[in-house]
Amino acid sequence: MKKLLMIHQWDDKYLNLKLDDYILTFDDGLHSQIDGIKKIVNIYPDIEIQYYISTGIINIENVPSTYNDCRTAHSRFFNDNITSDYVTYDDLTYLKNLPNVTIGLHGHKHLNLNHLKKNKSLNDYYKLIEDDIKEMLFGAINLSQFNILNNDIILFCTPYNQLDPLYNAVMRKQFNLYFPKAEIKVIGPGREDIDKLI
Repeated sequence: MKKLLMIHQWDDKYLNLKLDDYILTFDDGLHSQIDGIKKIVNIYPDIEIQYYISTGIINIENVPSTYNDCRTAHSRFFNDNITSDYVTYDDLTYLKNLPNVTIGLHGHKHLNLNHLKKNKSLNDYYKLIEDDIKEMLFGAINLSQFNILNNDIILFCTPYNQLDPLYNAVMRKQFNLYFPKAEIKVIGPGREDIDKLI
């Protein structure tokens, strides 16, 4: 089994690495990652790529991307609700039509679970994650209707690589209601950061 390689912000210097030794995972659904994916599949047509999006952070206005780095893109979204750095539905359709790319889920609003657990009561924390999961499920149903999401295997990558048994249990319960035949695969910690290979 190949190791998972985690990529946030694309850089062409990564093409100097032996990428086909890994399954590539792209987090956060940045529009700028698509250029890297095009280059990768041109060099490695059989490489496996998992592309994770937060269903509440999609560029629905189709405004041109400014190609910001991941940190800046997150700041622009969390502070000002700007989504122009993220993928559009057209981008997702393009990616899902590549034979080696699977679209996965990354929450709805990319919650920082560890931060929330420290700063919220258990009831408030549960309500926040339940709302996020319900919104993610609604987004997943929408993506499924456009054949962007695989109904047989639903990949879920935890934001900030934070595994939380409560979040996972609630997510599995909700998703099993609407995707009863789907295998749900959760990943998070344990992926290798591509920048550590440079």
